[in-house]
Amino acid sequence: MRDTSISKNTDTGSWKAADEPLSVKLTLDYHMQKLAEEVMDRMMVSGAVVVIDVLTGDILVLASRPGFNPANISEYLNDERQPLFNRAIAGYTPGSIFKIITTAAALEENFDPEVTFDCPGFIRVGEQVFKCWNYEDGGHGILNLTESFAQSCNSYFIHLGIQLGAEKMLDMAKKFGLGSTTGISEQLIPEYEGMLPDINELIGDGNIANLAMGQGKILVTPVQAAGMAAIIANGGIRHTFNIVDSIVNSEGEIVRDMKKREWKRVISRETATALMKMMEATVEYGTGKRADIWGYGGSAGKTGSAETGMFDDERQIIHAWFTGYFPYAEPKYAMCVFVEDGTGGGTSAAPVFAEIAARIMEWEESR
Repeated sequence: MRDTSISKNTDTGSWKAADEPLSVKLTLDYHMQKLAEEVMDRMMVSGAVVVIDVLTGDILVLASRPGFNPANISEYLNDERQPLFNRAIAGYTPGSIFKIITTAAALEENFDPEVTFDCPGFIRVGEQVFKCWNYEDGGHGILNLTESFAQSCNSYFIHLGIQLGAEKMLDMAKKFGLGSTTGISEQLIPEYEGMLPDINELIGDGNIANLAMGQGKILVTPVQAAGMAAIIANGGIRHTFNIVDSIVNSEGEIVRDMKKREWKRVISRETATALMKMMEATVEYGTGKRADIWGYGGSAGKTGSAETGMFDDERQIIHAWFTGYFPYAEPKYAMCVFVEDGTGGGTSAAPVFAEIAARIMEWEESR
């Protein structure tokens, strides 16, 4: 296809009509995308991986599985696995990765992270009983906020959410970009905006308890989940994401810059720093230990195991999440791993995160 729009004469600096082929250059990194897909093919059946440049908001990896051969689309049209469905930009129940939002809202309200609650393995809210994930082991005992974040303690976060109230959690979720598009839709990449409950739907402590744990009427895309980690790693700054870099000519010269460079602060640097320490604790001794990349600078993040309300025979289908950043000392990349029908965030998603992150850092060191 040939284009007769405008291009720049590099000798004179002037713009002129051009009869030459033009191409779209994406922000996706070929090497990162390739190695991420290789890991996904080995370690997951269905899910998504998104990697974002923390400092710019550029999307470096956008991958969905199961995959397909674009040369033979018709083969996949009736495939029950839905390989043509892009899971990276679709909405799913977030589960415990939403505790990032609950924590951010609490810290912005000057909640003391040293306040403790007791977790006997469950919490009674009115006539409802909410179990913690380690109910069978008798609960976590007495925890402060950092410990409860690292251990993903439902009991603590229900206490915290009820104390905060629904409005503050919803407001923080919106600041983090949940319930709205990330910017790539403006670059003609269709994305689901996600879903947040209306404040009028959150009457009663039981509904607020569900919200605090990321359950209920909430849907988040893997792109948005990666963005949550990017905000924290970037000191509280949220970028508009880009997936289209520029329009280039046959020689690779930029004809038109297509990036949108917009950002705003959504949480204080102090809150972001506190959350970074909690995400590091999650990997150091909490539910995300399998996400550690050890000799490659370490990593940090949050696990999520979302109940879907759907069943396979008598087994409830769980969606597994891990969203975080690496290396943890000087973060460069935020990544979300989403595993559809997994066993849990720490067991299904965290190992995939570790393998991809380590391979990215190894590739960088070899360049």
